[in-house]
Amino acid sequence: MQYLLATLTLVTFFPIAGVMVLLFIKPEQKNALRWTALVTSLVTFALSLVMLAQFKVGEPGMQLEVLAPWIQIGSKWTMQIRSEYTERARTFAPTEIERDLLKTAALIAYHQPLLQSDLFDMIGSKVYEHTQALEKLGLINRRPAGRSLALTTTRYFAEFFGLKTTDREGMRKLLAEKAGVPYAEKAKETPVEALEASERPPADSASPEPPAEPQATVQG
Repeated sequence: MQYLLATLTLVTFFPIAGVMVLLFIKPEQKNALRWTALVTSLVTFALSLVMLAQFKVGEPGMQLEVLAPWIQIGSKWTMQIRSEYTERARTFAPTEIERDLLKTAALIAYHQPLLQSDLFDMIGSKVYEHTQALEKLGLINRRPAGRSLALTTTRYFAEFFGLKTTDREGMRKLLAEKAGVPYAEKAKETPVEALEASERPPADSASPEPPAEPQATVQG
């Protein structure tokens, strides 16, 4: 392992080191330039032969690789592949979210803001389990809206699924294209917004001015 790591490192970085040395040699020193370039090329070629000798032709899978810790950002990572390789990839890299749960997430993203009661009409009683699971994953928000809950996606939703937009209409358009259905702009006032509007107290009407008090006249 250490031997392979050293060889891979030299093959990768030795040519760069040779170029850096060439930058510090004066143009007049032509022999030094030629010998430095020649030595760099020969050493790199020799190291490549060593690597080639370690390659096993009949062995499937990735070879001559070294996994080493580098810079870790966060605790999760995402690998995206082309759609034509999806089924094959599932055999060795199962998805974190079940297919049934993905459908629920897509419905919320397309119809948001969506009442949980309306989602119940679409997928049935599993709505409670699915929305709780998606909220736990940080993909959706649930907030009270009348006697139900309003469901919307989070900013992490777009990051998790590799979407290029976090705008709701942009997300709806992208999902429609992926599903192969015609895109239609969402109504100006959604059921959630209509419900919230009905719960707002009516605006205070202008109070009528109190009648003027009669002025007492004093007779002399």
